[in-house]
Amino acid sequence: MAPRRFLIVGKQRSGTTVTQAVLNAHPLLSTSAFEVKVDLFSEGLSLFTYGHYPYASLVAAIPAMFDALASLGAPPGGGGELRAIGLKVAIAKHDHAVDLANALREFLRDVAIIVVEREDLVAQFGSLKRAEATGQWHGWGRTEKLDRMVTLDREALLDYARDAIRTTAQLETLAATHDVLRLRYEQEIAAGHFDPLFAFLGVDPAPYADRIPSKVAPPPGDYIVDYAELRALVDALPRASAESELQYAAERFLAADRHRPTPFSLQRARALVQQGGPTLAAAVLRQLLERAGQELTREQCDATADVLRSITAAGVSPLLSDVAVAQLTAALGGSDEFLQWR
Repeated sequence: MAPRRFLIVGKQRSGTTVTQAVLNAHPLLSTSAFEVKVDLFSEGLSLFTYGHYPYASLVAAIPAMFDALASLGAPPGGGGELRAIGLKVAIAKHDHAVDLANALREFLRDVAIIVVEREDLVAQFGSLKRAEATGQWHGWGRTEKLDRMVTLDREALLDYARDAIRTTAQLETLAATHDVLRLRYEQEIAAGHFDPLFAFLGVDPAPYADRIPSKVAPPPGDYIVDYAELRALVDALPRASAESELQYAAERFLAADRHRPTPFSLQRARALVQQGGPTLAAAVLRQLLERAGQELTREQCDATADVLRSITAAGVSPLLSDVAVAQLTAALGGSDEFLQWR
């Protein structure tokens, strides 16, 4: 049986690296030593090739690329049958999380998602700024000593915290389509409590997992100026809703699809219906039909009508413009069928 796929994902400095190290120490798990870019999931083959390619190529390529990179961490010559293989993505900004979530919903619905979260966003931002300033991104097995206190720009901190809140909310929307585990830095990672992580991936805890060196940072109050006041400001920020995040993800998805060739968008709309996303499929087709100067061939009109019928059968009204309905009606022999899709 093929190993299960998993993905470790979280904001930078949230604990994704130590999570990756813990999992890679297990004899039945493999994670690549690389930290992959979101583009791997959203762009696929276009990272390495030129020109347009069919939608089916992207559907096949992204899982294959995932497996190839994740398997690079596998022990040579075996080492036991692997139960799961995975990759790590550290999110720099909210839009990257949106692009990743959209790609996972479309191309990798069988991947188990490990969302790493840090409640203390002041400490997370301070850790990021300190690492950028010193060039020391990871300290293992010892408490880092700092020569000076760190003063954080308040507006930059609040902007970062808002982005982090939305990033976490976006990643958590994946629970509607994927198996998702929330791994909290303060409760699980800092405490070395990884049993839920192993159970999530269907393996027993490794007997030597507790001997993995821990990442130990100084308490944030020891190096961040006005830490308590900053923490209160950040904790008072409003949370992001799943509804608003899904709406924004759909808007960004459509904006990216606007530049795709017609055959690609048609194949994508058909696949979305099959995946249980008729509303988004209808939006893809509306956008396709309303592109300035867009002229579909007879074959493309037939394909569009077939997808529209599937969308309607799923209980969704496509809500096409009069211009789009007239175009389809003229191309397909004047049938009144298309009037229901306005």
